[in-house]
Amino acid sequence: MWYYIAMKCHSKALRACRHAQPGLIVAVIFFALIVAVCVTTGHAVPAYPVQAVSDNKVFIVNGNRYEAMTACKGISEGDWVVFLQGDPYGTCSSAVIQNLHTGATCNLWCD
Repeated sequence: MWYYIAMKCHSKALRACRHAQPGLIVAVIFFALIVAVCVTTGHAVPAYPVQAVSDNKVFIVNGNRYEAMTACKGISEGDWVVFLQGDPYGTCSSAVIQNLHTGATCNLWCD
């Protein structure tokens, strides 16, 4: 996109580009970057609510029970988490979840 704008601005037919407002050029570049990020991010990772927590060691997420390898203080009932490793359906030996609000992670055993 940047190359395309530069080539158009160097064209004899479009000499007016030299007088374009800097804010417009910045806006076009910003828009192009947003489009590029949206296209290259791939698919979204689903998030799941933490349905119950017991002593910061036992978590119910997506209807499945997970036990913390160590106490997880940054994740509470009602928080939304994503699975960085493991399976949200409980068919795993271990999992890592991350709180979407605080960024806290927790290593879990799958039951």
